[in-house]
Amino acid sequence: MKLRYICMMLLASCALSAQTTIVNWGTGLVIDEIVQSDGETEATPSDFTFQLGTFGSFVPTENNIEDWAANWKVLDEISASDADSSDRFFDFSDTNGAFVGSDTLNADQTSASLDSNGTDIFNAGEQAYVWVFDNQNITETSEWALYTQALAGPCDNCLDGPWQIPDADSTTITPSWFISEADTAVFGRINDSAVVGAGIADDTPSSLHIQTHRGGRGSYWDLNGSTIGSAAGGTTQTWNSTNAFWNRRANGTRPTRTFREFSVATFSAGTDANGTDYTVIKEGNENVFGLDFENGNTITIEHGTNGSITFDRNGGFAFLEEDGVGKVKRQSFINVESGVTADIKTVLAGTRDVAKTGSGTLILSGNTESTLSGELSVENGILQMSGTGTDPRINTDIKVNGGTLFISETDPTNNNQFGSNTNLTYENGLIQVGEANESLGTLTLTLTEDSNLDMTGDSTTSKIFFEDSSGEDWSGSGSNQLLVTNWDGVVNYGGGNDQIFFGSSITGLTAGQLDRIKFVNPADRMGTYDAIILSTGEIVPFIPIPEPTTIFGGIGLTALALTHFYRMRKRKLSGATS
Repeated sequence: MKLRYICMMLLASCALSAQTTIVNWGTGLVIDEIVQSDGETEATPSDFTFQLGTFGSFVPTENNIEDWAANWKVLDEISASDADSSDRFFDFSDTNGAFVGSDTLNADQTSASLDSNGTDIFNAGEQAYVWVFDNQNITETSEWALYTQALAGPCDNCLDGPWQIPDADSTTITPSWFISEADTAVFGRINDSAVVGAGIADDTPSSLHIQTHRGGRGSYWDLNGSTIGSAAGGTTQTWNSTNAFWNRRANGTRPTRTFREFSVATFSAGTDANGTDYTVIKEGNENVFGLDFENGNTITIEHGTNGSITFDRNGGFAFLEEDGVGKVKRQSFINVESGVTADIKTVLAGTRDVAKTGSGTLILSGNTESTLSGELSVENGILQMSGTGTDPRINTDIKVNGGTLFISETDPTNNNQFGSNTNLTYENGLIQVGEANESLGTLTLTLTEDSNLDMTGDSTTSKIFFEDSSGEDWSGSGSNQLLVTNWDGVVNYGGGNDQIFFGSSITGLTAGQLDRIKFVNPADRMGTYDAIILSTGEIVPFIPIPEPTTIFGGIGLTALALTHFYRMRKRKLSGATS
């Protein structure tokens, strides 16, 4: 009995010794501006949520922003529906405000806040952050700020140390995590812009607590200032470093400015240019994250004095509306929407990979030589190569992985679309060779499905020359085949209107690679035929020629049939009457 009472007393003692810890957070009671990315509109709980929490072992950066929500644990929250009287937002004017919150960290390291799920464990040492957002599913228009104090090392016994979750059962202080001590903005800006993170703001007040940033990097071609739309239809204007023809709002309702470096050049603001043609003359160089052709019929980018467009995202990210909510783009791109044709005649430059996206048509024409050195991939829609200069229109490697590469020249005797080192990787989609005569580097097949090489030129020659590709790996294609269609050459012998070469000898492809190529209905012959390679490096369909004995045997059988028919006919005539 005595032992039983001792055990009960020990349990009671342990229960009494378990502690909780109060955490205070927010701006404190200092009043300053809490604004959105436009620099004018207050971020209040009516539209925004203010949360204190951690990401566990996950470290949030601009480069993993799409994964933040999945790793976030809410310790406390201030929102319009917040029923906790200890959490308050103070609104003093159109932009000035303050907010304070208080939460109890239980001895088991869970949160006592009604805004927490009650089960998340906040381990001692986890870095705490304040996240301000209007929408956790980040889009081009989402407004976010994420900040913390990240001074190195644990600091349970000081008031201005890093915001790290304390051990509730042993800490002896009440942490106060106010914005004035914050030293890191992962996104947005804080403390009079002394600390600036990722994202974009249009205007910034000189004094502020917090400014949320947008994730989108759009600059919108706009010729009519802050009036809605762009008034671009039917016009010709110049894009350079001084002309203020760019809006930072998609509908065109902000004052126009010069182009913002490393943003997405979007053509155009609003929707009033839909269905119209217009021209933009590119003078000088601009660094762009990407190009987005959304509104128009045919949009032409002419080459002006020293004109060039350099792809460089400068560590940022962007969005495309058709990719959906939460889909962040980190690769540079040229996006052309359905029903739109973009004809680029100026120089394209930069070391980044660039993807052709969107179901519209991108034409690279003109007589300039682009200096892109990253891979150009055709993911959707059509990339039409129609350069007219004496130098290659592009020199970089190309991948066809979902879209169509169409080679078409006004003068098919030229060879001016690709550099000799332009290697081509074919994954899926379509390659069309129109009236053209083009040389490339090697061909690599990584087909995910049977795909076509379409020799679609109608009236003249369609020729394409690849370097010896026998050393390239085609095994990634499995059993998928390269189907040559609309080929109009000389079967078995080559040298006709349509020609496909791999190197200049019979060793340009291996036997295994040749097995992957089939000619479909070549030169008006119905059927599917194997490919052979000639001593010149040209590949042609192999159509067996019947043996001479077979031919003569067929002639003999035909003669016997005719003789029999003649005799029967003669008998019938001899028995006829008038």
